[in-house]
Amino acid sequence: MPVATATTLTDDEGQPLVFSGETNEDGTFEMKVLDPDTYDLSFLDVLDVGGSSELSFAASVEPASATLEEGDEEIGGFVYTITSATCTASGG
Repeated sequence: MPVATATTLTDDEGQPLVFSGETNEDGTFEMKVLDPDTYDLSFLDVLDVGGSSELSFAASVEPASATLEEGDEEIGGFVYTITSATCTASGG
């Protein structure tokens, strides 16, 4: 799951705003609500898939940051590459 962390925008507690993306069936992704800022791009490397199972990813993103300017409706050119995925069941 793609993630963008704002470099200057913060919440009420002073923590950077973090937005998650949505991956479409064709492998593209989008983040629908982003304010102008520079964002560090990453991904969730572990997902809880129910019960006691977790899905772990090794991946990369290029480029590792993006700047959304005032008035930008869309920016692109980012590639997330998953190099491995492992599902594990903890506790048995």
